[in-house]
Amino acid sequence: MEALSLLLDPTDPKQRIMKAELHRELGLFDEAERLLDSPFGENLAPSAKFIGKLALEQDRRVAEVVHDQEH
Repeated sequence: MEALSLLLDPTDPKQRIMKAELHRELGLFDEAERLLDSPFGENLAPSAKFIGKLALEQDRRVAEVVHDQEH
């Protein structure tokens, strides 16, 4: 996971969210939260919010990204 993270470009929102998720699963919660601080497009924002919640809870487990269906 560390090697994959090094290949991802944090300036690209899709790659940044994947990088944040890898950091979360590695237990690098502060780094995951830092990567999630930048804005994401409308379609990635729910995933970023969910990953951020898990990072705040310091949860390293692999989890299915669940989106709240009500906006």
